[in-house]
Amino acid sequence: MKTYMVILPLSSMTVLVSLPKGADAQFVVGSVISSTVGRVIRAIDLEVQRLQNQTIWLQDAQKAVENQLSKLKLAEISEQTQKQKDLFTGAITKSCKPLNR
Repeated sequence: MKTYMVILPLSSMTVLVSLPKGADAQFVVGSVISSTVGRVIRAIDLEVQRLQNQTIWLQDAQKAVENQLSKLKLAEISEQTQKQKDLFTGAITKSCKPLNR
């Protein structure tokens, strides 16, 4: 954006210095303004596209981190469930005595 702050005044000075006399001057000024505005619009559009690409990349990175966090939580839940299962199985085994006949 800073480059356009420099280019726009320089191109305006170039136009004003090299203006022909008469009706051609209006055509030249209009042409220069039109091409300058077109370049500025294209530059802004490219910058918006870069920002969109960066946003998409950051969203993908966030999704990957969230997936890893979910896997970690599921592993912790599975581990805790297994501990409770083992504890319960051990308690039943100790409380049940074999029948002696």
